[in-house]
Amino acid sequence: MTDFLYANACLALDMHDFGYACFERLSQMDTPLAPAATWYLAICYISQNELDKATPLLRDLSKMKSSYSVKAEALLGDLEK
Repeated sequence: MTDFLYANACLALDMHDFGYACFERLSQMDTPLAPAATWYLAICYISQNELDKATPLLRDLSKMKSSYSVKAEALLGDLEK
């Protein structure tokens, strides 16, 4: 949980490289925070106009059984228009 909060703080302070790295690490772990980390990592990429990096994350997330699946599908639909 500390790493997740750290990543969010890094983004708030415009320390994107640290936040991205932390979210990426968390998204690859087998923890309950992985879907949230994947979601926020995708949002980070979108905010930096790196859709090529965000889209695969959103596709993976939409296939997971998590509260972020529906949001990921909706966002993918918006991006693909």
